[in-house]
Amino acid sequence: MIFDDVDNDKADMVESWEALRLDELSSLVSGLAGQLAGKDDIQLRFGDRWAWSASQRTVLLPKHDLADINRCRAIASHEVGHVLFTRHMNTVNIPLKYRHIPSVFLHTMHNVYEDPRIEIAVGQLYPGAHHWLKQLHITEENAADSLMGIPIPMAMQFFFAHIREFHRDWMPLDSGDVDPCLIDVLNETRADRIRMSEILPNTIVEKGVELDTACTAEVDIRLKIGSNSGALLSVIEQKKCLAQARMMQVMEGLTRGCAFRLYELDAQRIEQVLHKQEDVQALNLQEVFQQAFGDPVEESSLLNVKSSKRAQQLLKEWYKKQRTVHGVSTEEDFRNAKSQSHSRRARGRNRHSIFGEDECGETQSLLRTYEQMRIVVSDQIQKMTQELQNVLRPTKAAKWQDGYSSGSKLNLRRMIQREARNQGDLDFWQRKTAISKRNVAATLLIDLSGSMYGDKSEAALQGAILFWESLHALGVSTSISGFKRERVPIVGFGDPLVQSNRKKVANMLNLVGSVNHDADAIRSAFDELIQQPADEHVLIVISDGQPVGMNADEELHRIIMKIKNRIHIVGLGLGEDTQHVEQYYPYAKGSIPVRDLSRQIGSVLQKVLRIH
Repeated sequence: MIFDDVDNDKADMVESWEALRLDELSSLVSGLAGQLAGKDDIQLRFGDRWAWSASQRTVLLPKHDLADINRCRAIASHEVGHVLFTRHMNTVNIPLKYRHIPSVFLHTMHNVYEDPRIEIAVGQLYPGAHHWLKQLHITEENAADSLMGIPIPMAMQFFFAHIREFHRDWMPLDSGDVDPCLIDVLNETRADRIRMSEILPNTIVEKGVELDTACTAEVDIRLKIGSNSGALLSVIEQKKCLAQARMMQVMEGLTRGCAFRLYELDAQRIEQVLHKQEDVQALNLQEVFQQAFGDPVEESSLLNVKSSKRAQQLLKEWYKKQRTVHGVSTEEDFRNAKSQSHSRRARGRNRHSIFGEDECGETQSLLRTYEQMRIVVSDQIQKMTQELQNVLRPTKAAKWQDGYSSGSKLNLRRMIQREARNQGDLDFWQRKTAISKRNVAATLLIDLSGSMYGDKSEAALQGAILFWESLHALGVSTSISGFKRERVPIVGFGDPLVQSNRKKVANMLNLVGSVNHDADAIRSAFDELIQQPADEHVLIVISDGQPVGMNADEELHRIIMKIKNRIHIVGLGLGEDTQHVEQYYPYAKGSIPVRDLSRQIGSVLQKVLRIH
């Protein structure tokens, strides 16, 4: 019993000590928040690891870090800096040729570039924070090993080197501290990386209407498309968001391009390892990365290497594991940090979310892609909808129809006849028949063969969005399919304009590859289209090359001759030297410049419907 009392006293002392430390750090957090916002509504709570949430205005602190109060002060300042200055941008301008790069890598990259900016900002706000962070940087640098030979991806070495240069006041690393191939990349990007760190709210010079206009132009597209939300924020919040947007604009240039190039090289190096192994599945992640990144590799040796899906997946798994080890990066992870155990004592550079705390990886990436492409053709959607509305206007005028027991018009002659014959029927009322529009069903069939990769597939996606959204607004039954060796359904007749279907349309870009069998795809699309209960059926085929396969030319001629009198079939040749479509299709246009494809889809659809 005595021993129990002693244990209880020790527990009470520990709890009291933890509470005092938490109270001290909470005062720091409140002071930091109050300096800028005039209020102290950021809370500090115990969690299993360091984490922050802008939506909950909360910072989590692991109890085991309380032993080093100066370290806690520094990291708490860092986390509060994110709550105060990092603004979640839901739309990030990722080039579509890099759409395969996973969101977990993008989270890591954006956070690494954001860290110096928020530390400088919070240091200016509260000089003590600058001192604590500087001391932490010195400690970390003294304990840091060379990045040379560490079996981690080159892109990650680049990120670590970026942070270390910031810790050293942007003094370049020595050749012995980093892989030699990164020296040039660091030198090329240093000016932009420093510039990103200096774009702070207090550098925004716009005021009043100019500030509103800048937010509408630069912030709205990243926050909520078309909402004008930036102009509705407070002046302080406008400047925070505008600074974030401009920092990201710089990041989306040379620096991010280098990071993406290194990511591609990492995937190629992994592919080299996989290619040498007879039993790829037997390799674990650690073995693959030890072999792939254990020794420096010349870029020239990777010229003929193309990474497989397996290599890309392994690289994605590595970054996912790093996020789990080092901390949180989403709102969901923030919630988990309050309940899951985490024994590693690490600051965690990869725990933050730049994209928004409601992001869900690949789904959000596809939705962003769809929205970006929709913005490009938004004016065309409006124009095409208006013009097709006239094309699809009613073909017959409304008429008065007899035989109703009630209605808006009386047929006197019929009523007199009923009374003369002594009939008690009241069917002498008339009603107007409903005005009927032209009843049309339409299918867009898009070549997804390997030659469509890149700008062509982006143009095809823009055209698909224009086609789908314009016709859907007019109530036209519509479907979209791709074709390679066979037809690939994307959205079907009657599918609503909802997020899940927008994702399917955007995912079309990930389906590009293989060869095209035009005749089989057209036959399959026709069979589905002709089943639709419509008076007119339209099939538009986009192709950038000749059909492939034995007798492919004859087969395509044969199927088109068979169906051309039953539907309107149109061929569009995308890119140079595609006049071949004019040999096959009754309505055709070849050699369409990539940038003009979406306009041509709208134009040809109107022409076909107008002449019938």
